[in-house]
Parts: sequence; structure tokens; C-alpha cells
Amino acid sequence: MGSLLETIKPLFMGDIGNVTETISGITAGKINDTVQTAESVLAVISRIGTVLLALLLCFTGYRRVRQWVSFIAFVFGAVMGYRIARSAGLGKDYWYLPLIIALAAGIILSLLGYRLFQLGLFVFCGAVASWAVTAHVLPESLTGAQQGSLYYVMIGIQVIVFAVGGVLAVRYARTAIIFISAIGGARVASAGLAELMPKYFPDSSRQLMLFAGLALLGILIQFLTTKPDTKRHRSYE
Repeated sequence: MGSLLETIKPLFMGDIGNVTETISGITAGKINDTVQTAESVLAVISRIGTVLLALLLCFTGYRRVRQWVSFIAFVFGAVMGYRIARSAGLGKDYWYLPLIIALAAGIILSLLGYRLFQLGLFVFCGAVASWAVTAHVLPESLTGAQQGSLYYVMIGIQVIVFAVGGVLAVRYARTAIIFISAIGGARVASAGLAELMPKYFPDSSRQLMLFAGLALLGILIQFLTTKPDTKRHRSYE
């Protein structure tokens, strides 16, 4: 009897080991699938949020320009604060320190953008104009060497567009802000919608039609829903 048990035991233990490995593999696979699914869901939610914000910018850019200036300033300050803190190694001992610095930098820049409105307006409209005009100028098919040769040209174009957009926004507030916010918001929204619904926007021609339609609609709605500026009063004040 004892010899029979000794003979069967290795076979039984081997089966148990195989079953355990199989269960572990299945569990690990399910966990990986769950993580990938969660990342996909978060990516979709992020795109949807970006599209909604872009549409708000497209249709309410001038009327809510103070809020947009503060929002962009907060995002810019938070991102730069976090990157600087991480590059300085402040998160090695205390992982939450870069987050605190990012939040503080975002709040400070947001308040400055709101209080120093002309400066904030210059930066906001200059940044939106620069992105809208130059974001897709450089073809993706270029090689690394070709992109490197055009780097300084692209930087120069961005600086010029940034300065022109900022000056126009301060000098001709209503018209410049409406055009810049509508075109910039339409560009971001159309790109996001094309990613979310590739079936309806399979090629660049349809994406361009969507962009042009949103931009024209945003410009029209903003002009119809805001009053012309006067020397004493501007609609956003």
C-alpha cells in the first residue's frame, strides 16, 4: 500500500503543479487584459474630454476669454512645474512633491493670467494661433535628418505666428480672439473626432471639411452672440 502511494504521489503532485501554473497564467492574462482595457477606456475618455473643451473654445472663446486664459495658464504652469520638479530629482524621496509643485505653479500662473489680463491674453492667443498654424506643417513622412534641418525654420515660424497672434488679440480684441479661438478649437476638435470616429472620417479630405465647418460655425456663432467692442467696454469685461 505504501509503495503504491509513493508511486502515485509524484503524478498527483505534478498534476497539481500543472494546474497551478495554468491558473497563474490565466490570472496574469486576465490582469493584463484588464489593465489594457482600463488604459483604452481612459484614453477614450481623455479624447472625449479634449474634444468637448475644444468645442467650448470654438464656440465661446471670446465670451469666456478670461476663463480660458486662466485655464490655459494653469495647465501650462502645472505641466512645466511638474517637469522641472521631476528633472530636479525632487520626487525621489517624496513622490508627491512634484505634484504639489505642479499644483502651486498652475495656481500662481492662473491667477497672474487672470489679473494681468493683457499679458495673459497675448500669451493665450499667441499660443493657440501658433499651434493651429504650425502643428501639422511638418510632414510625418520626413526622415529624422530632414526634420532636423527644418527644426530652426519651424521654431522661427512658431515664434512669428505666436507674436502676430498675440499682438492682434491685444490690438483687435474681439475679431482676433474670435478667429483664433474658433480656428484653434475647431482644429483640436476635428482631430479628436477623427480619432474617435475613424469610420466617418477615413481620409484627410473629410477631416478638412469637418475642420472648416466647425471653424466657420464657431466664428459665426461667436459674432452673433457677442457685442462689438467700444472704447469703454469689451464684452468679456
